Order: sequence, then C-alpha cells, then structure tokens
Amino acid sequence: MAIIYPTRVRWRLNLVPRLLRRDPPDRYVFNYRASYAEETAAFVQYLLSVRKVMPEQIAVFAQQDGYGDAGFNGVAKALRKVGFDTDRIVRLGYQRNSLSATTTS
Repeated sequence: MAIIYPTRVRWRLNLVPRLLRRDPPDRYVFNYRASYAEETAAFVQYLLSVRKVMPEQIAVFAQQDGYGDAGFNGVAKALRKVGFDTDRIVRLGYQRNSLSATTTS
C-alpha cells in the first residue's frame, strides 16, 4: 500500500510477508527487503562457509506455494554456485494449514 508523498518520498508499508515486486513501479519506490530467495541463499552461504556444513547435508522443508518455491530457489542457487547438483537437494513440502508432509522433486 502506498502511503504518503512528503517531499517526493513515497513510503511503503508491508503488513504481512509476501512476494514483493523486485522491479519498482517508479523511481521513488525502493525495495529494501531481501527476497525469500536472497534470504535462503545467504543462510546457505553461512552454513557452507562459517559452519562448514557439506552441501549434501542441506535439505529444504518448505510450504508448497510461491513462498516455498522462492526459498528453495535461493537454496538451489547458492548450492549451484559451489558446484552441487541441484537435482540432489532433498526437498520436503507441506500444504499450508496441513499436518502432512510430502517429498517433492
């Protein structure tokens, strides 16, 4: 929701997490939040470089929707950078508000 235009500065407030537009609609809109893909890629980089976790020890447990897909894409991108075959990533998913989990490919 666009809020105010004081001195040509537009304020934007996101009340709930959602997939944000990565391409701002005009020059006064700034996206300062990392995407889910960027967040998970940074977390994987931390696991690999600081915690010395091996790529094959990383699995993804995420919601089966756009948010989960975005997070998985960040993990896949980070692992691809270190030469890991992304087809080998273990991925478990769940439907929102569900008690069951399934493997996805």
